[in-house]
Amino acid sequence: MSIFSRKARYGALLLLFLILVSPGLSNSYVSAFGAFPDRYDLVAILVDKAVYRGTDNLDGFRREFPILRGITLKARVDRYAIDLQQALSSTRALVIQVDRTTKTEDIAKVLERLYFDGDPDTARSISKLVGVVAIGEVPLPVVNKNGSRFVSMFPYTDFEKRVYFFNPKSGDFEYDAKNPIPQSEVWHGVIRPPVSVDTQEGKIMLAKYFDKNHLYHTGDPEFSTFGEKIFFNDFVHEQKGIQAEKFGHYENYSAHFEDIAYLRYTRELFESLFSKFQEKLEDQGLDAETLKNETVTGGPETPLPQPFLNVDDDGDSRRDEDPADGRDNDGDGAIDEDMGRIELPSREDQQKAAELLPDIKTKDLIGAYFAEYNEVFSNFIGQVNDVVSYTGRYETTKNLDTMMNLISAKDKETWAYLREVNDAVEYHIDQLVARMQTDVPIIDSVTLTVKDAWARLGDGEVKLPGTIFEFNSVTYKNFFGKSIYGLSFEEVETVQQCSPFRGSLPVSADSGESAPPAKLTEINRVYHPKTARSDHAPEEPGPEGSARAQAKRGYEIHAGCFADGREAQDTNAQRCFPHQAEEQVLHPGGSELRTELPDGADDFRSCYQFAEGGEADQFNGKVSDYMGHLKNRDDDQTPESIRRDIPTQRTTVPSKKMFGMIAGLAQAVIDLALNTLGLPSGNFDVSLRDIISNIPKNPRDPAEGFFDPDNLVDINRNLFGQVLGEGKITYDIDLPGNPRVKRVRVELAQHIVKHVPSTFEHKEPTNQTVSLQAVAEGTSVLPIDNPRYITFRDRRGVVQKITYPNAFQAENVAIFAEALTQKEGQIAGIAEQNRQNAQTFRSALTSVLRPGDDRRVEVPYQRDPALREIDRDKLEDAMTWRELTVEQKHTYLLRRLLNPAEKSFLSGKDEDGYELLTINATGNATAIDVDFNVEVPPESPEFDSAETPTDDVAEKRQKKSSSAGQRNFPFSEGLDTSAAYDIWQPPGQFPWFEEMQNWFDGLQETVESFPFGENADDFYTQLREKQEQDRKTLKQGLAEEGKITFLEDQELSVRLKAIEMVSDFPVLKTSGSTITAVALLLKDAEQKILEDEVVQVTLEYPDDTIELFGVKDEDPEVPGVQATVFAGRAQFGVKSKIKSGTAVIKAKAGSVESSLPVFVVLEVRLLIEREIQSVVADGSTAVPLLIKVVDETGDLLRQVNGRVRLTLADDSFGTLRDEYIDLAGGQGRTIFTVANKAGVATILALTGGPADQGGQAL
Repeated sequence: MSIFSRKARYGALLLLFLILVSPGLSNSYVSAFGAFPDRYDLVAILVDKAVYRGTDNLDGFRREFPILRGITLKARVDRYAIDLQQALSSTRALVIQVDRTTKTEDIAKVLERLYFDGDPDTARSISKLVGVVAIGEVPLPVVNKNGSRFVSMFPYTDFEKRVYFFNPKSGDFEYDAKNPIPQSEVWHGVIRPPVSVDTQEGKIMLAKYFDKNHLYHTGDPEFSTFGEKIFFNDFVHEQKGIQAEKFGHYENYSAHFEDIAYLRYTRELFESLFSKFQEKLEDQGLDAETLKNETVTGGPETPLPQPFLNVDDDGDSRRDEDPADGRDNDGDGAIDEDMGRIELPSREDQQKAAELLPDIKTKDLIGAYFAEYNEVFSNFIGQVNDVVSYTGRYETTKNLDTMMNLISAKDKETWAYLREVNDAVEYHIDQLVARMQTDVPIIDSVTLTVKDAWARLGDGEVKLPGTIFEFNSVTYKNFFGKSIYGLSFEEVETVQQCSPFRGSLPVSADSGESAPPAKLTEINRVYHPKTARSDHAPEEPGPEGSARAQAKRGYEIHAGCFADGREAQDTNAQRCFPHQAEEQVLHPGGSELRTELPDGADDFRSCYQFAEGGEADQFNGKVSDYMGHLKNRDDDQTPESIRRDIPTQRTTVPSKKMFGMIAGLAQAVIDLALNTLGLPSGNFDVSLRDIISNIPKNPRDPAEGFFDPDNLVDINRNLFGQVLGEGKITYDIDLPGNPRVKRVRVELAQHIVKHVPSTFEHKEPTNQTVSLQAVAEGTSVLPIDNPRYITFRDRRGVVQKITYPNAFQAENVAIFAEALTQKEGQIAGIAEQNRQNAQTFRSALTSVLRPGDDRRVEVPYQRDPALREIDRDKLEDAMTWRELTVEQKHTYLLRRLLNPAEKSFLSGKDEDGYELLTINATGNATAIDVDFNVEVPPESPEFDSAETPTDDVAEKRQKKSSSAGQRNFPFSEGLDTSAAYDIWQPPGQFPWFEEMQNWFDGLQETVESFPFGENADDFYTQLREKQEQDRKTLKQGLAEEGKITFLEDQELSVRLKAIEMVSDFPVLKTSGSTITAVALLLKDAEQKILEDEVVQVTLEYPDDTIELFGVKDEDPEVPGVQATVFAGRAQFGVKSKIKSGTAVIKAKAGSVESSLPVFVVLEVRLLIEREIQSVVADGSTAVPLLIKVVDETGDLLRQVNGRVRLTLADDSFGTLRDEYIDLAGGQGRTIFTVANKAGVATILALTGGPADQGGQAL
């Protein structure tokens, strides 16, 4: 990707610097163009005489663009001068030929005369030098500042209060310390190829550059359309600005991409980071007491990080009320409410704290040990922002790119894309599983009935009649016949609703897995810290009894499953009976760690928890009595007495009689019947335990054993809960342990309420879990599935488990592709056992991994047409990036951003280029150094002064640059450039940018850049002071011309009559996952935008519902956001918070104001409705479409007036009448006209305007 143009097919290489600068040769070397008025500006074009007088005919781009006429470099330079005059009004260009042996002090004198005396050709006119451009190998001055010699344009641009004066003895321009604030009076540019202009290559580069420059001025779209963007890189000061401790936090951040992507913030992660930090302290000979003393007394400028800083670690809902100075700074009568910076816990205290610390509370603590790359610096980023913002051309939040921000953005996009890849693969696996799984029944109860029995008779058997024997049945009630964790059987939609377990057990250490540990939890609102008061209003609230009444309702509605504040947590859990709850009690906001997972609890079998009917009824009665006792008990009743009365339930099969003699028959009748059958008198009873213990777990393979009557969980889930075709199954059960009864025939009948899919997805923590635990605040444990997986019942009735492939754990794409192939093999094997066509499954995953050419593959199981395939190139890029060091990341991005043939895969960076590139680095004429050694931190995070040079360097700095008889070439080997901040050499290892794009855009305005050449200690300080002065001067000038007004003068624009705020789609989700852009327009009475005025506007909004970004509050002391609007236009973004509702944004300027409602809802969806469901592909039928915006309940959001974009997934199926639909009352209409192709036409609806403006698919 070329940083300068999308059209990267040309080969010119040019260096251009726009910097502020200031101003004679014989008339035979001076050319001017055109006649001018009495007052005009001068631009001096200093051109290398060898270049200007060259006679080579150079094609440049003349063949591609016949509009180009000139063939020599002279013709091109003259054309450039004319273009410059036309671009800058009232400006005259002087082309001054300069010999390479000309003394730089002479050139400086000529420019000074042009600045003070004006154009010598027009004595009657008033003119003044405003700009200097040097073309080719024009001699450039060497300045000497306190012993440091380097090339600088200051002597050519600084005339009023000169900083450098020429010393004939030394041949240098030497620094004058009397002028502490250097300032150039004119702007300057240097146009020089990276190779000698004496070579053919150098001449071709110049020719192509001037051709492209002219094409820009002609308005050719290939060269005139680009954004006002700057790529600013100061590697010298970036390296010095790194804070070593924070760099260690960046390494932590980089090592935990997967945990960040999956929101796995846990106490174990905090413990590991904290321990690592303490080990570093010990390695440095520090301890907690030393750290305490240093931070309390002021200590180092950058104190060591404190994990408890800005965190409510004492649970009082306040954060660090007092800093670590031991004083009551907030005046609340207490100090050290939080740990703050006062004390670090000991190892023992740390371990105890870690064991008690809720996972959901660790995010901020862990954040103390994480840092994005742009957070490892102290003041450097702010200084860069000041430098760029003071140009008046670039907005730092919009137009500025730095390597620091790009690396941070690339890191985020890397872990986000790896998560996206995993999500895509998981989605496709879920679709495959949907084809292989079978639905399972939700069972109200099962009945086990003895149908027939056979007695032993010698070596044979004889069937026993019902005349003297009774054939009994037993009914087992599922979930005690009540509810499934507060849901009625009819309300259950997924098998997840049947299991209280979330997350999974950690993978054993000997398994070879290296992923972060998993966590198994049990979820229930009884563990939710905020359920101490039921969320149901009391029936009879009173001033003294409302809390008690709410607690009573908690026992009635939730059957004790709430955190009654009067009990300890273990007591709360013991008196929770979820099967009797009237509302759902499985709540991720309440979670406790578990170390054992019952068999079947992570699959569909969790829906089967049966208890024998009689015992279930008795137990239900006991629970009801106990709940009544609890809700009516005295407050002073002890927890011990409560625990003593807790009902318990049987966990084994009872010895219930299932077959035997009919009670009440006379013995004579029994004996006669038995004798008739040839059987002796005796006991023929068979119990339920006898039957259960002789039912094989797998009728096809008795070697798998029989059910254990003491393991009711196994019986429930694998016998009573088995999936039966008709809800019934018959067993012929041998009874080898019974001396009289040889076998019985038993029927198991299920009473089925409904069927649900058998799939159970294990993808914790989900966003919902994290959100609910965040609201709960004190939830103990966050459930974690690692690895993530899915369980289901296949068509043979076998429970299957498929682990999802993990892109975070794959070293490269080839290994990840192999993992997909292996997973396809597992899935195809299951499909084959299901007697499905296994071939349709074998390429279902690897076909999703596509080259980065936007091709789509039609797969039969893909239900979501909006899901895009995985870009193999982008995935390879992400996997490569995460393994790079900081040095490698700099090189990697530079090469990809500056090479038209490469992609950076950074959002928005490969489509548009930059108009200005600035690089300050050490190196030589062929390469730059990208070395960020942070093993030893700098003495100060601020910018240090230049280090004392070594003897060898000092000797080089004393060498004089000849002022005559030599080429005064700034990149010569004999000149040390280690302190030259305005010298930049193109690194030879980069395939350097092939074209210098359109750099003259904006020369109509005041173009400023950076007076490099100052030492590091005062460079940015001087620059800020100078540019702040320039800004004030410009503001004052605009004020005098009536183009700007000031609030401090209590005057607002009299032309301002209306403020308009516009958003394409002012609807946001409470999850914070959506944003909307708002355009703010200032208009006059004729509704025209005030393009020539600057007005301060106050923005007000409810900060509990939304937040604004992309706009800086210029005066935080004044209520609202104070922002200055230039040229009548501004734009900012809006992001939602957790709270829903209507948020009104108000914009005010004096008495003029406007408002924009933004609607924040739990869920927002776009629906496309059509009356015609299917049509003939005749190429003409028109299908009316209705586009609607609905909330989470499906209700139309009538208050929404926005814009929606429609697009076809495959436009060969037809055409849409409108690409953009303006909604009114939450809906809009358009027409879809079918083509001649048969199939399914998929229409996508997106919000946010054009896709390149941030459209998002809902």
